[in-house]
Amino acid sequence: MTYEEFKFAIMDRLQAEIKDPKSISIQPVTRNNGCKLDGLIIMEGGRNIAPTIYLDPFFEEYQSGECFSVLYDKIISAYRQNRPENDINVRCFTDYEIAKERIAFKLIHRQRNEELLKKIPFIPYLDLAIVFYCLIEFQSEPTSGTILIHNSHLDYWHISLQDLFENAQKNTPRMLRQSLRDIQDVITDLTNQLPSASAIPKVSFVREQSEPSMYILSNCENLYGAGCLLYQGLLARYAKQMDSDFYILPSSVHEVILVPTSSDKDLQKMSEMVESVNSSALLPEEILSDHAYYYSREQDEIIM
Repeated sequence: MTYEEFKFAIMDRLQAEIKDPKSISIQPVTRNNGCKLDGLIIMEGGRNIAPTIYLDPFFEEYQSGECFSVLYDKIISAYRQNRPENDINVRCFTDYEIAKERIAFKLIHRQRNEELLKKIPFIPYLDLAIVFYCLIEFQSEPTSGTILIHNSHLDYWHISLQDLFENAQKNTPRMLRQSLRDIQDVITDLTNQLPSASAIPKVSFVREQSEPSMYILSNCENLYGAGCLLYQGLLARYAKQMDSDFYILPSSVHEVILVPTSSDKDLQKMSEMVESVNSSALLPEEILSDHAYYYSREQDEIIM
């Protein structure tokens, strides 16, 4: 089955199994770093919002030998888990007096997103770009969604880039509180959450005394958590706690790893680690940068 046949088979079965009224479509979507994917959108019964389910990874599983019916069940499951039960209040985005309380920032790579940055407001930062989105919450539901802010929105709201940045500086730390965890604690938690872990004793990792700590910095939602690097005074406080400058490894757009410079690894070795992880463990749209950064306490800034 070709990819086109795969998409047609998915659409055909969905049309037959999901009750009317509905609208089902597959639309091309350009994601972070210029990644182009096919998004399946199932809009039911007059709803004004629906989840987007990307079909490309499902077809990759099919090509690797997974059964079509199993993949279809996964797609249906993803839809049901993410389907909002309520409409979105459009005023949360169209009314600036409401929207300005939900504006946040995130970091993306500047060169990898050249085409996108022609359409959206941004602020250059190192070799990255600070871009903006509106964090939308659904009534009576624990889920949230994001709407990327374009240049046209600034015109519609009659605001400047500086207004946007000031709102995001205030809102992002409030809505998405920072989270700093020792990487060994994270590994322990993940290991103990594995399905097979209930049959074995709980595990923990013991670090050699000479081995420096490594910390994962993100936010409480693990949503574009690399943006925590922009929280005012945050890096200075952590450097004071560590009593050290530190390397910053951009593990994805959602988190970074802080490594005190007491480590025996230099910046070049750290960058090689980042490149290795980017090429082997991340989806292309999750990559933030392909090299490490350095935070200097003396200068109170990140250095490339």
